[in-house]
Amino acid sequence: MIKAVYMFTIHSQNRPLASLVANANGVSDGLVLRVSTEGLFIDDDMLSYSHREWDVKAWSIKLIEIFCPRYTPPPRSQKDFKKENPMRKMFGGDKDKAQQRSEEEMDLIIESLARVCGTTCSAGPADGGGGRPIRQHMLRVSLRDTEARKLVFVCEEDEAWKIAGAVQGLRKGSQARQLAVEGLGTAEASLLLTKLRAVA
Repeated sequence: MIKAVYMFTIHSQNRPLASLVANANGVSDGLVLRVSTEGLFIDDDMLSYSHREWDVKAWSIKLIEIFCPRYTPPPRSQKDFKKENPMRKMFGGDKDKAQQRSEEEMDLIIESLARVCGTTCSAGPADGGGGRPIRQHMLRVSLRDTEARKLVFVCEEDEAWKIAGAVQGLRKGSQARQLAVEGLGTAEASLLLTKLRAVA
């Protein structure tokens, strides 16, 4: 289950150009993100409706960033920083390409995320007012197209533990093309959530 999905483009970076929100505008609270080796697909299970306009084919995905509030992405090695062109970074060049990690590093990120979410997030918040607070998780997907589209999927922690394994299966599938995986840091995720709350 997901709470919502938002679309940003190069022309609309601070405000989503489109959105699909559970329990709003004819959408039920049965919004489901299905991840397979073929890509990402959104269905409304309660209404038995498939939102095919939000389909994302595996070959079209350039980068997937995962945010778990209990997970801290590993720092980059000094070698990676030396390779990055400081002028490109300053003027907002191809950030996704410059920051891509090795296959081994991406595997480690996914394994660590799966371990953290599997042990601490899968139980979800405790019942009642004295339990753990509900913590939102996010999946940001960057696409290979001229509009530089980014889709942001938001889900609660009791569903988030499924994400890492699903992303790994997608990345290892035959239809993915040089799909990079990264952990999304707390500061950037907080800024993104602030933008989403502003349009809620």
